[in-house]
Amino acid sequence: MPGLSVRIEEARFRHELEMAPGDRHVVAFNLARKPVDIRACYILDGVRSDYRRFGAVSYLPAGVGMHAVGREAGARMLMCRYDNAPRGPLFEKGDGIDLDRLARCVDIRNRDIVRALERIAEETRNPGSASGALISAIATALAIDLVRLTASDAAGALSEELLLLVESYCMEHIAEKPGLPEVAVLCGLSPRQLAAALKRTTGLGFSQYLASLRFRQARQLLLDTMLPIKEVAYRCGFSHVTSFTNAFREAVGMTPARYRTRRTH
Repeated sequence: MPGLSVRIEEARFRHELEMAPGDRHVVAFNLARKPVDIRACYILDGVRSDYRRFGAVSYLPAGVGMHAVGREAGARMLMCRYDNAPRGPLFEKGDGIDLDRLARCVDIRNRDIVRALERIAEETRNPGSASGALISAIATALAIDLVRLTASDAAGALSEELLLLVESYCMEHIAEKPGLPEVAVLCGLSPRQLAAALKRTTGLGFSQYLASLRFRQARQLLLDTMLPIKEVAYRCGFSHVTSFTNAFREAVGMTPARYRTRRTH
């Protein structure tokens, strides 16, 4: 894809960081998926969006600045930079961008966008036959999904606070297999309302969302600890290591043991 740059970089977040508007569209993906204690806002023509938690996936359009504050942290990031991209409200270099809609791009949870970045990261780490062509194709689809994300209506979606509440509760009780009804009560919603709002916000049903959190926890435990895989499986809500291994392979593309050996890559 002409004008596309894909790199894995070591990033350092300072206590306070201000990025001036640039000429390229940048999508950043924290490969470790570790939450960083940082909040960020977009700046366009002197106007700032609301500050939101800086998530594992974020997007900075050309012509838009960003201000971030929080704890210092380091992270290995996949950086996709576009010089040119499909036309649409996301790729107009600041013209006509709705900051309220753009604000959701500080912490992108959309399933298709996350999966696209995971595939690009895998091809970048382990290039194979025609990897360049495959990355270009995925990056094109990624750009279109970003256009659709900012163009979609946020009505009926979970607020940032409620989404964080759902995530925090589910992660805290991940080994206990939290259910939709109990999480809905926590949010003051009916199970049907929560399921619909979560789907609109993340593109995932509740069971799919819970699975994504389980695998995020599993990846972190595999990379950051030497716990036996059986213990990792238990802590992530799996009763049997075989079912965990099969589910992990289907979701990530490799077994937990192989994923652990790649910790230095």
